[in-house]
Amino acid sequence: MSNTKHTTDADNIRAALKTAGYSARAVTVRQSGQTVRVTVRTGDVSVSAVREIADRFALCRTDERTGEILGGGNCFVHVDYCDTVTATVAAGVKEVLDRAQVGTVVEIAGERVTVGEHEAYRTRSGLLMFGAGRLASTLAGRLIDAAVTAAAKVAA
Repeated sequence: MSNTKHTTDADNIRAALKTAGYSARAVTVRQSGQTVRVTVRTGDVSVSAVREIADRFALCRTDERTGEILGGGNCFVHVDYCDTVTATVAAGVKEVLDRAQVGTVVEIAGERVTVGEHEAYRTRSGLLMFGAGRLASTLAGRLIDAAVTAAAKVAA
């Protein structure tokens, strides 16, 4: 009988994050099936830096002919800030979006956002999002990440 331990993708990502100096309190890793969710739980950790580490473990095998994703053996990795980290910044972003007139363009977190009807927003990259709350949360994450990255460059 073998005493080998089977490690999951989540275990491997946790080990890599620990080696890079991120504690389990700052960054959590959860796996459900082929999907690994990495959550940054503090505003002083860059989601971009964490994503760079976690994405090394992402794997998506596709059929060479059809391009379809093959079942089994894949690892889909998602990295985001937790809701409590983005909530405060998102509230300010949502306030800006709510005050803007339909058809106007607002620049937030380096993204030009066109305000549409029925809480529809089109970003510079062509992404269409519904609901000021979700867009505010996405842009808040970018703002936090930009601030953390800038602070790290100043400290270096």
